[in-house]
Amino acid sequence: MSASELDTLKADLLEEVARASDLARLEEVRVSALGKKGRVSGLMQRLGSMPPEERKDFGQAVNAVKMAVSAALEAKHETLSREATAAKLAGERADVTLPVREGPLAEGRIHPVSQVTDEITEIFAELGEPAFRRLELEATLAALAAGGVLALGGGAVTNARLRAALAGHRVVWLRTTVHEA
Repeated sequence: MSASELDTLKADLLEEVARASDLARLEEVRVSALGKKGRVSGLMQRLGSMPPEERKDFGQAVNAVKMAVSAALEAKHETLSREATAAKLAGERADVTLPVREGPLAEGRIHPVSQVTDEITEIFAELGEPAFRRLELEATLAALAAGGVLALGGGAVTNARLRAALAGHRVVWLRTTVHEA
């Protein structure tokens, strides 16, 4: 495969990544490019049958294509994940300060704090902690800009950007042990 054919393959794969409109389609693109029987993986497998003098240059060129496609996939995955989460969260607002309404359905309802806890658990399970921390950072920065009081968990201050944003505000740090709590 010539350098121009590799450039064409790279351009085609990057275009497929860019056109992916949801996470399922993006996964299909990833598998077709980098999966066990993917187009880039197939090129990597050809290295073993090549003469040593050609192997190095071809391997570097194929690896450059693989790295470019991997980076594009990762960036697109982050964008699509953020969009999916934002859309989901936009439709799911809960005012945790509201009491449970009285009436025939008052018993058996899930408390708003429990609902939020379930949503946070769901975000962790579906998207992982890094995605949760990005959402937490965005929400915290927005809340700081709006003014008000925030209560953050211990993991929030592991983010350097968040610590820097909190530096201009009054922070109270409560420290306790499991037994004291």
